[in-house]
Amino acid sequence: MKRRMPMRPLVRLITLEGGPTLAIRRAAVDHRETRRLYALYHRGERAGILTVGAADELAVRLLGLHPALVWGDSWWLTGSGLSTDLPLPCRPSEQSSCGSAAQQMPSRRALQE
Repeated sequence: MKRRMPMRPLVRLITLEGGPTLAIRRAAVDHRETRRLYALYHRGERAGILTVGAADELAVRLLGLHPALVWGDSWWLTGSGLSTDLPLPCRPSEQSSCGSAAQQMPSRRALQE
């Protein structure tokens, strides 16, 4: 099952930047890419949702923003960027307690339930 993000936050920010036409023309390098970005944007606009990959590409290419700045915490909770199955980096002074804390972190599946 593909993970999805709502389209509304992206549309709101792109509208503030001058609309999708202007944003896509600024981002695209050639005609083929312009058509592809238009199709990706308008498909998401019609459906009201985007796959995580499409959300990532549109946020970065059209707005120059990391997707977490567009979707906030829901970006991380979707499982798109942070893997909670891996231990987080620790400061050298916290090495003794860090390993046990990382092992107690909930898995991505537990967060989605």
